Amino acid sequence: MPQPPAQQPYTSAPVRFVAFEVQFGLAPSLSTQDGRAAVYGRLRDAYPIADAQTTLRVAIGPQGAMPSPAGADLVMTNREHTRSVTIGANALTVQTTVFSSSEDLVAAITEALRAVEPAGITTTRRIGLRFVNEIRAPGVERADQWAPLINDDLLGPARYAGDYIVDGSETTLGLRIEDEIRAVVRFGPNTGFAVDPNGRLRLPSSEQGHFFLLDIDIFWQPTDDAFLSFAAENIIDTYRRLDEPSHRLFERAVTDRARDLFQTEHS
Repeated sequence: MPQPPAQQPYTSAPVRFVAFEVQFGLAPSLSTQDGRAAVYGRLRDAYPIADAQTTLRVAIGPQGAMPSPAGADLVMTNREHTRSVTIGANALTVQTTVFSSSEDLVAAITEALRAVEPAGITTTRRIGLRFVNEIRAPGVERADQWAPLINDDLLGPARYAGDYIVDGSETTLGLRIEDEIRAVVRFGPNTGFAVDPNGRLRLPSSEQGHFFLLDIDIFWQPTDDAFLSFAAENIIDTYRRLDEPSHRLFERAVTDRARDLFQTEHS
C-alpha cells in the first residue's frame, strides 16, 4: 500500500479541536482547595480565567462502563478562550481550538505537567490525544460529492445510499497501532458541525452546512500493571508516539486535491 506524503503545515487546516489527556494515580492534594490554588498560581499568567467543573469520569473495563465518583476539577482558560487546562485529582487535560503545530501543543502540555509535579504524582495510567477535523469544501453539499477529496475506502457507507440523500453517516474503526497504543477513528459525511460553537472554547470561525468528519482518537494504555512513571519527559515521548500515527491516519484519509484546498487561504 503506498504511504501518504509527509505531513505539511497547512494554511487552512480543517482541525477544529484538539485534546490531550493524562490519567494518573490519585493525587489527593489536587482535589483540595489549597492544592488547586497552588496549581492556578503556577499557570495564572497563561490561563487567568479559572472555574470549577464537576465531572463524572467513566472508565471502560471488562465489565463495561464503570462510573467513578464525581469531583470538582479546576478549569483554567486563556484570555482568548481558545485553550484550556483542566486539573483533577487523577487527570490533566489540555484542550485547544487553535492548533498551529505539534511543538506549540507540546509546550502547553509541558507547562501544565510542570505545574502539577509538586503534587507528588508517581504513576501514569493512560495518555490520550484526539484531533477532531471538520473537512469542508466549496461546492460540496452532498455525500456523493466527496469522492475527489476523500479516500475511497472511507466513502463506502455513503455510497450504499445510492440515489437517496445522506443526511448523516458515521463509521467507527478501532485500530491497534502497537501493543499498548490503540486508535478509534470516526468518519463520515454530515451536516451542521462536530464541535459545538457554543462550548467553553471559542472557535476561530463558526461554520455550518455539509462537512466530512474525521475524528482521530488515539491513546496509550499499558496492557499490564507496569504503569509509566509520571515525568514530563516520559509523557512527551509518549505524545510523540501518538502524534505521528495521528497525522498519518489523517493523510491517508484525504487526497492531493484536499491537500491543495488546505493550503488555500479562505475565510
